Amino acid sequence: MYRRIIIHSLVVGLLILAGCNSLPATGPSSGGTSELTPAPIPTASSQTPSPAQLAPGVASYGVTDLNALSTAHHESLQNVSYTRTETVTAVFANGTIRDRFNLTARVTDDRSRIFISITQSAHASSGHSAITYELWANRTQAVSQRNSSSNTSYRTDTRRNRSVVIEEWTRTRTGFTTSYAASEMNVVEFQTENRTVIEVTGQPPPTVITDQLITPADSYTTAVVGPQGRIYNYTAQYHAMLKNPPTEATTVENTSVDVTHTVQFTSINSTTVARPSWFDTAITNRK
Repeated sequence: MYRRIIIHSLVVGLLILAGCNSLPATGPSSGGTSELTPAPIPTASSQTPSPAQLAPGVASYGVTDLNALSTAHHESLQNVSYTRTETVTAVFANGTIRDRFNLTARVTDDRSRIFISITQSAHASSGHSAITYELWANRTQAVSQRNSSSNTSYRTDTRRNRSVVIEEWTRTRTGFTTSYAASEMNVVEFQTENRTVIEVTGQPPPTVITDQLITPADSYTTAVVGPQGRIYNYTAQYHAMLKNPPTEATTVENTSVDVTHTVQFTSINSTTVARPSWFDTAITNRK
């Protein structure tokens, strides 16, 4: 089950583009990094941007070529190290968390090493199990650890080509550039550091918990884009109904949730990847 969840998350945001008892999501072990808080948005500027300060496919009023923007974002992350974080949270009206999904991917500039950390916690009504999954890979092998409420297990994989493993976990396409149309995107602000804020009011990007939700509404998405086309972060917020609410649920307060889906690319050119603390244990207890 956890593999299905993990692969689904990567199709979405990866890498984008991306999820019982409400357990706190834990950060990665010493092989990764602690959960990141959203990076501060640069101060707004009254400066009128020149074409050179705008990303490919972006004009002062909106996005003119979504494919050009998507390609530029992908290319801006080639040959650099980076950390990608994705968080999806679904909250009931009373503030109780139904689902929380966190993914952190740390990637070296030459793609020779990666570290992935995924945590999922959820309310009992979601039917999910709380898990933590971590994967470390280099040029010759991939080693993973999975923690659940019942046990801890380890796996190693030395058969697949290293490039296949790296590609599987480091896709840089984002839900922001694959889920919308250029006509839905408007430039609303130009900031210092030549970053452009783009807003979208169309349907939100799919998430790791989309299969549990229906009829998304009141969607609002914003993204901060640099002049190279790099999408530094985007956040989608929307309201949705539960596909399979608990049988005792009778009101909108317990049959619907508010969802926040955030993706960030940080630590550009300063991300490192070390072996996780559980590496030797995994080698000894691998399956």
